Amino acid sequence: MNTTENTENLDKVAEIYSTYKDYMFSLTAKYVPDSADYEDVVQDALMRLIQNASALKKLDTARTITYISLTVRSAALDYRDKRKCQHKYVEDRPYEEVLIFNWLKDSANSVEESVLREEENEMVRQAIQKLPERLRMILISKYYLELEEEELITLLGYRKQSLHTLMRRAKQMLQKELEKGGLKYEKR
Repeated sequence: MNTTENTENLDKVAEIYSTYKDYMFSLTAKYVPDSADYEDVVQDALMRLIQNASALKKLDTARTITYISLTVRSAALDYRDKRKCQHKYVEDRPYEEVLIFNWLKDSANSVEESVLREEENEMVRQAIQKLPERLRMILISKYYLELEEEELITLLGYRKQSLHTLMRRAKQMLQKELEKGGLKYEKR
């Protein structure tokens, strides 16, 4: 990467930060309980965005918001998990032994259930990918990113009634796709 390209990438991330700063901090607050840690998480997210800034330049607004959301969420979850590990593994047992013990405890539900759940998740992912982009964005933002209705309205630019109509349509289309694949859809 040359100097001009590097400068353009930094400018793009600076523009993103100035535009979406409040959103990045509010999203961080959903995953990290201590407000003193918000700046660290957002800074980590910005570093990740800088690494992928050239790809960001090619995205439209909706995809940019989704990319920012996923990046901030990932940084927040990584930070939260890292903080948990610092407190969780203070015991005398080696780290790997504790991880294996926790895995065995968690897998008590049965490996079969885990495999079935993963297969269902994959079927849902494939069904969502078949939806039109705007309906897919609404479902992903609502259920994967766990955005509230007001955040969806602000980020996606829909009126409340339009959002409700599109959400209903997205769920209906998803239900049809899942039923085609043989999976019984449970309404949420």
